[in-house]
Amino acid sequence: MIGDFWYVLLILFAMWYTLQRFYPTKPSVQLNSFSIINSDAPSRPIYFLIYFIGLFVIGFRGGIQFKPLTIISATQYGNSTCTPLILNTPFTYVKTFGKNVLEEKNFMSKDQAEQISPTIHLPTDSAFRDLNVVLIILESFGKEYIGHYNKGKGYTPFLDSLIGQSYDCTQSYANAKRSIEGIPAILAGIPSLLSEPFITSAYAGNTLTSIASLLNKKN
Repeated sequence: MIGDFWYVLLILFAMWYTLQRFYPTKPSVQLNSFSIINSDAPSRPIYFLIYFIGLFVIGFRGGIQFKPLTIISATQYGNSTCTPLILNTPFTYVKTFGKNVLEEKNFMSKDQAEQISPTIHLPTDSAFRDLNVVLIILESFGKEYIGHYNKGKGYTPFLDSLIGQSYDCTQSYANAKRSIEGIPAILAGIPSLLSEPFITSAYAGNTLTSIASLLNKKN
C-alpha cells in the first residue's frame, strides 16, 4: 500500500507539520480559578502523530480484518446492481487510481466474429433440466494428477468415477497463475488479461454473466 500510495504519506507528514507548527504547545486550562499549564504538551505532537497514523491505516484498510476492503467487498452487502449505492466516491477513486485498463481493440465487426467463432453454442437437446449444479475446484491440480487421463495413475479415484459418467472436456488449459485469478475464469469465463487480478481491478464492479447469474434466473 505504501508503494502504491506513497504520495498519501507526503500529505500525512505535511498535515502533521502544519499541526505541529501552528497548534498551541502549552495550552492553559482554567479550573476553579486555578490556571494549570500542561507540562506534557511539547511531547504530545509525537503521540498525536502515532495515534493519527494508526487511525489512518485502520481507516484506509476498512478495519483490522485480515484482508483490506476492496470494491468487490460491496457485493457482500447487496447484489451487483446496488454496488454503486454501497460504495462512496473517495473510496472508489482511491482504489481505482492508477489501475491498469485494457485498450479496446476492434479487429473485425461483431457479426463477422460471430460467423467465425460463435460465442453461444446450443446442444441438440437444449431443454433446461432443473438439476443442482456442483462445482469442484482443485487448487494447482494439473491433468497429470488425474487418473482418468493417465491410464489410472493418479490421485483422484472419486473424480475418475465422476468423469466416466460426465461430459468430459479433454482440451483444458491453465488460464491464470494465481488463485484469485482462477475464480473469475471458472465462474465467469474471464481470462487473465491484466497485470493484476480482475477482482481487484478497476472492472471489479462491472455487471457480469456467470454460472451463478444464469442459474439464479432458474431459481
